[in-house]
Amino acid sequence: MLTELRDDKWKALLDLLQHYYSALSDQAVKPQVVPGSVYASLPEQLPDTPESFEKVLSDTRQLIMPALTHWQHPGFMALFPSNSSFPSLAGEVISSGVAINAMMWDTSPAATELEQRMMEWLRDLCGLPSHWQGVLQDTASTATLTAVIAAREKKTTHQVKNDGFSGLPKMILYTSEHAHYSVEKAAMSAGIGRNNVRKIQCNADLSMDTDALRMQVEADLQDGHLPFMVCATLGTTSTLAFDPLQEIAAVCNAFDLWLHVDAAYAGSAFILEEERSVMAGIGAADSYVFNPHKWLFTQFDCSAFYVSDPDDLLTVFSVSAEYLKATREQGIINYKDWGIPLGRRFRSLKLWYVLRTFGRKGLQDKISRHLELARTLQQRLTAMDGWIMPYPMHMNVLCLQYRPERLKTLAEWNEVTRNILDEINSDGRFYLTGTTVEEMFLIRIVPAQTEVSRDTIEALAELIEEITMRCA
Repeated sequence: MLTELRDDKWKALLDLLQHYYSALSDQAVKPQVVPGSVYASLPEQLPDTPESFEKVLSDTRQLIMPALTHWQHPGFMALFPSNSSFPSLAGEVISSGVAINAMMWDTSPAATELEQRMMEWLRDLCGLPSHWQGVLQDTASTATLTAVIAAREKKTTHQVKNDGFSGLPKMILYTSEHAHYSVEKAAMSAGIGRNNVRKIQCNADLSMDTDALRMQVEADLQDGHLPFMVCATLGTTSTLAFDPLQEIAAVCNAFDLWLHVDAAYAGSAFILEEERSVMAGIGAADSYVFNPHKWLFTQFDCSAFYVSDPDDLLTVFSVSAEYLKATREQGIINYKDWGIPLGRRFRSLKLWYVLRTFGRKGLQDKISRHLELARTLQQRLTAMDGWIMPYPMHMNVLCLQYRPERLKTLAEWNEVTRNILDEINSDGRFYLTGTTVEEMFLIRIVPAQTEVSRDTIEALAELIEEITMRCA
């Protein structure tokens, strides 16, 4: 069927995407659908006879597109972005079109060596240690699980890999109480157990309290447990707080703990030298992850996972010692030995397109613009009566609560803030999400879409002001 790809089919496909993007900003960010509506619109049985490409494309336009949440909409400021760009789309079309499996050098030399070079470009672009080597994963969750397994095996000299946990004390992993839940999921998946994840209390700025970390490690050792790893965060999910890496690294060094750093969102901003102060101590990390598919204009999925010593992965995930020895002697990288999946997507091509088409300066200008827009929005909103930011704004993540004079309790502030969020989202032009931190419900705004502009920010500020006046 691939030989049947005629010009008219390509044109119809590209027309659908072109129309989608040209009309995107005029659509509501979230679809007006109820659960089960798309499911009910689809036939219960697959067709017995072939249907035309044109019919499937028409159903895509009528049934699927209207029921999507539009992640590339300028008004999408919820969660963290998963932004894209034309160069990324072009690379994705080609990599999907050639349909290769990038699991090892022999199955695709170009994909392997392009990935190797792109990981070096990204490393240097972000100011990461020059000896680090990396691999593209699907998500930061997978990268964190990979790091947990590697740390587990290093601590037990591969006992768990070969013989299981029998005879070992409880293995303990440490992370901030505000860390992403993927750390807990990784511990569960790696057999560590969620009850063996110590969630360390935080300082007033929501960064990990390293004195509390040290005391907890000492207590676990006293109880006969086996501490093995700390997962630090550069940019927590709720407020983008940054853990103190240098202090955490000192604890890890003192107790021989693996240090993994999750910079899934904020890591893209490290292409700006002025944003790198929070990276102090990064050289002591054993592993590190950030997602170009969040804030580097490279569409999902594309997660950059780095390690200080690739042998920590290769000795865990390679097929056999003899096989590993042979590939090393040939100077070959087989990325299937760098993590859990055997089959791998050709992710590096879209990254190559993005890095070349934007260039260092183009990427820096885009992210600098996002930071500027966030500062503008912060000034507009905090100038309105009743709006407060309980925590400092880091980069471009704003967390706000509405506290009008007529309301006096936290419960009342939480309720009115929730109501305002609902009204903002019901307007259709924007999609924001909330978060609860220290019992405070906060509206969370992340202006980071590829096409977000000053006009977008002004429209959001005006909408919030209008709703606020009704709630005052």
